[in-house]
Amino acid sequence: VVSNTQNIENNPKRRNFTYDPKKVTNEYTQATYESASKVMNDTEHSHKFVDVVAKIATEKKTKYEFTNNEDIKTRGYNIEGVQVNGLVEVQENGETKILINIDSPKALNTIVGHETTHLLEGTQE
Repeated sequence: VVSNTQNIENNPKRRNFTYDPKKVTNEYTQATYESASKVMNDTEHSHKFVDVVAKIATEKKTKYEFTNNEDIKTRGYNIEGVQVNGLVEVQENGETKILINIDSPKALNTIVGHETTHLLEGTQE
């Protein structure tokens, strides 16, 4: 008999994302990896994707963070009946942050491209 705890530990889809702290090389990669550890799973696919997003974040000098529907609601967005794929948030200090909603049914790769386009265009929708 396998306990529920052992089942979670042995299944990367049920484990929270973990990362090597050595991958955090700047504030942009820190935001990416820390947010992934809160809402993503620990599969190889997740790791490859987060690594790519961290590289984009560093190149664009922009924080990319992973989020979910629950977090988006706590940020004050009304998402009832609406699917939010991602958001560009401009902080009070003028810094821009791209939020990627992992609960979106759209491919995360599409969301990253779409939100990066908004950043480059200087738009938020």
